[in-house]
Parts: sequence; structure tokens; C-alpha cells
Amino acid sequence: MHDLNPCGAAARRGRIDALGDLTVFDLSPFARGQGFGRSGYVERGFTSGADFYRHLVADAGFDRGEHILDLGCGFGRWSIFLAEVNRTVTGIDPMGGRLAIARNLAAHLDLDNTTFAAGSGNELPFADDDFDAAWCYSTLHFLDRRRALAELRRVLVPGGRLFVALYFAVGRMVALLCDSYTSGGWDDPDVALAITALEAGTTADGPPNMATAAGLDATMAGHGFAVERRFDIDSGGKAASLTEEERAIFADLPALVARFRADSAFRDRLLADYPRLCRGLDYNLSFLARAI
Repeated sequence: MHDLNPCGAAARRGRIDALGDLTVFDLSPFARGQGFGRSGYVERGFTSGADFYRHLVADAGFDRGEHILDLGCGFGRWSIFLAEVNRTVTGIDPMGGRLAIARNLAAHLDLDNTTFAAGSGNELPFADDDFDAAWCYSTLHFLDRRRALAELRRVLVPGGRLFVALYFAVGRMVALLCDSYTSGGWDDPDVALAITALEAGTTADGPPNMATAAGLDATMAGHGFAVERRFDIDSGGKAASLTEEERAIFADLPALVARFRADSAFRDRLLADYPRLCRGLDYNLSFLARAI
């Protein structure tokens, strides 16, 4: 195991607080020349505020002065908060523009313990046992689950920890299908992504892939990780009570997709009521697991 930071979690690196109120912080100056234009993706980068990020990092036990991998780091949203309480943070993302923002932001915040690299979670460009723990926020469902989890086990030290958040479940995929169809019709690429996942079901590794709350332990154990704790992060709001007939709609996901394609009356009903229906299904899954 790598040495812990002798300063402890209370001694934060960098100067994140110098940014002021992150709920209104605009990342656009750090994105110049990266082709984002006036993008909500960067303009609303930290709307949850610093307390949200710091609380979750600490609650998940990722404030121990370790060597951390941030898989799917994007523009460094989580990397900077991980970096202020850890020895090193390495962010990986397939998109160079996002990595450029992350580097600019980390340099501005004097977080010189960060490194950002281009790559995919399906084939991590790191040595075996390189990291104490890995952070994977809203990323796993876009990867080949079997390959990505095998790679994570390889680069983590024995017994290394993996935090996964906002991992898509059935309700989130149904919501993605309906949201994307409403905004872009059949040509929206997220419609195709959601249909692919729903037709494949929760046992397929994708990409894309998804899971259920009831089957999560078995799914992760099948890939070499033991789930130790679950978190409630954007889980879809207060659970709705579905009728037996409504639950039957989601019992056969390929049949649901077929009806959505072919039956306009069914499609219209689902589009009108999916926010309520999805609250009665597993939505997003967030959990801490350990390599076994």
C-alpha cells in the first residue's frame, strides 16, 4: 500500500476556496480554444457547490492522502476535490478538450499533484498496482463493464477501493430514452444508446450497460469486486408506487423497446408519464466496492 499523506485530510492542498461561490462559477475562461463555445457543460460545472464535493469525497473515504485514479474525469470536476486531500490524482478521459480544461483549472488552483491523460477505461495506460483507490463518477455505464472492471482490478493495489456513482439502472435508461426522444426524436444518439442498453438487459456488459439494485452485488462479484456500501445520490427522487400492470411493462425490456418503436399510443403514454414511472424503478446506483 502506498504511504498516506502525513498532513492528513484536514490540510487541503491548493486554493479552491479562492474561486468563491462555486454554484455560480463559470469555467468558460478555462475552456477557451477547446471548441465548447458557450456550453452549459462548462458554464455550470460546479452548481452543487464545494460542500457537496467535499462531503462526498470524505464520506466515501477518499480523503486519506492516497494515490487516486479518477476514471472519466472530464474537466476535472472531481479531480480537484480529490487532489486537495490526496497525495496524487491521475485523471483519465477520452476527450482532449475536457483534459485541457482540467489541466488549466488544476494549474490555476496550484494543484500540482494532478496528472491528466487521454485514454479509455477499457484499456488503462497504467502499471499493475498503481493506485490505492479509483473514483468513477457517471462513467461505468459508457464502458465495456467486463473490460473496465478487469482493468480497474489490475491497476488497483490488492484490496483497493472503487467508488462508482450515478451508475445507470433501468429507470435512468428509460428516462434517457424518453428525454432524448422528446428533444431530438429518433435521430438523437442517446435514443440509440438507451435502446441498445434496454434491449441487452442488465446482464450484458455493453457498452452501454446498466444494473439493478437487487442484482448489483452479484454483478460486481462476478467482476471481482465486493460491494461494501451504497449511497443515495440522485436516485430519482421519492419512489413512486407502481401498479402491477405498470411493473409488468418494465419486466420485459426488449418488449418495452419494441412497443416504444411500433406503438405510437404506447409511446405517447410513456412519454407523458415517465417521470413518475421512473421514480418507481431503480434509477441511479452509487456504491463503494473493494477488489477481491
